[in-house]
Amino acid sequence: MSTHGMEKVKITLKGKGLLYEKDVEQELAAQIMTMCLSASSVPIQKAAIFVTPLSTKESPAEYFNRYAPRSNPDKILTLACYVKEARGVESFQIGTIRTLFKEARVALPSNITRDFQTLIGAGRITRDHEKKEMYYVTGTGLKALQEGFPEAKRKKND
Repeated sequence: MSTHGMEKVKITLKGKGLLYEKDVEQELAAQIMTMCLSASSVPIQKAAIFVTPLSTKESPAEYFNRYAPRSNPDKILTLACYVKEARGVESFQIGTIRTLFKEARVALPSNITRDFQTLIGAGRITRDHEKKEMYYVTGTGLKALQEGFPEAKRKKND
């Protein structure tokens, strides 16, 4: 079977003392993900899988529209996750998020500092104590994005 013209994805394995990255065909990436997920206790339908073809870069607007956040804290969290997922940068400043709002053509929240504090209080982002005035997305924050902001859904249904 010829692999000429097939899109490739980057597979990354990270762990203590381990960093392995390789570009592979999408079919092989799907097999690797299936193997990893079947070895874990995470049901496949609950697993969040991010596979971005190497030839496709996602803009802040595309990423924002994919998750469709409604509240200002969720909008900030979405763009913070964009920094992590699409740009591969672990930490960010408030100014980075302001710039991404402009790039995505989304109205900047009127009290972004308060909304950052809301996210910190919810454990979705936190200050990076090694880098002054920097923040990073926590596991709780990434999970909230991947699950479609579950707290917002509960409030609407109450």
